[in-house]
Amino acid sequence: MRRAALVLLLLSGCGFNPDLSRFPQCEPGGRCPAGSLCLTEEQRCVPECGESCVGPVDAGVDAGLDAGLDAGADAGTSDAGFDAGVDAGMEDAGPQLALAAVALPAAIETEPYGFTFLPTGGQGSYSFTMDGGVPGFSLLVGGQLTSAAATTVGTFPFTITVKDDAQPVRGQVTTGFSLEVRPLLRIASGVLVEGRQGQAYSQQLSATGGLPPYRWVVDGGTPTAGLSLGADGGVQGSPSATGVVSFGVSVIDAATPPQQASRMVTIDTKLLSVVLAIATRAAADGRVGTAYSQPLKAYGGTPAYTWSIQSGSASLPPGLALTNAGPDWQLSGTPTDAGTWNFTVRVADSLLAGQNQALSITIY
Repeated sequence: MRRAALVLLLLSGCGFNPDLSRFPQCEPGGRCPAGSLCLTEEQRCVPECGESCVGPVDAGVDAGLDAGLDAGADAGTSDAGFDAGVDAGMEDAGPQLALAAVALPAAIETEPYGFTFLPTGGQGSYSFTMDGGVPGFSLLVGGQLTSAAATTVGTFPFTITVKDDAQPVRGQVTTGFSLEVRPLLRIASGVLVEGRQGQAYSQQLSATGGLPPYRWVVDGGTPTAGLSLGADGGVQGSPSATGVVSFGVSVIDAATPPQQASRMVTIDTKLLSVVLAIATRAAADGRVGTAYSQPLKAYGGTPAYTWSIQSGSASLPPGLALTNAGPDWQLSGTPTDAGTWNFTVRVADSLLAGQNQALSITIY
């Protein structure tokens, strides 16, 4: 009994109510197993070991209650818990400022363009600067890269630097980009070579700009009876009727996404005649830096034919010349300057009969 009283004294002196639920309940009459005694008020059998039991009982209470509070509530509100979470999170610094190096959609020559750069993270509003740039393009305050009409074809690398409003030190990140300005797709031929009824006909439609190879389709109306348009742009066959026929054509390039251009073309088919006549009624458009070829064709007279540029008329576009390979004559070369040139060609047959034709070439 002295030891049990000592246990109670020690427990009561701790200033809290120990949890005795781990000890077995007393049996009727206050009986307990050997080596333990019954605490009447709590009705629990506690060991008779006296002072030697104080350590385990106290340590169990400390580890369950006091140590649990230290590691929970106290540690939870320390620098490594709630406070550290605020310091390292959105409220103080925010996510790190970033500007992803995305692929920009291509621009098309002469067409308007707009793209907005979208940073992530940082604090407050953003400011943007561009280094390198693209001819004819501007970077607006809100990060919009814009152009009313792209003027220069090519691929242009540049960097965008974005800053946020973080204080006292503003965040800053620089990212590299590249913008491709593609040449505008155009159909170069509007008036095709004249045909002769019942005679074999072959004329190649041409396009400038875009990304070859091109795919051609009829887009409104029908070609002259006896003629058809191939996917490669070739108009071939043998016209079975005379007269002027206009029909629509469209060309689609190989870019992703593709460009498409449409135009009305005209074919004039006439009766076969022995009189010398120039069948090339118009010249196709061209593009600076792109190889150009415009065949010259005549009917009637007495072959072989000889072609020339009439003296006194304006010259051909710089980079082009009148050339021949056997019986085939053409205006060919690589244009160097943009603009429109008007000139007159002359054809003469072997009997020196001659015909003139005014032509115009536009170079983009």
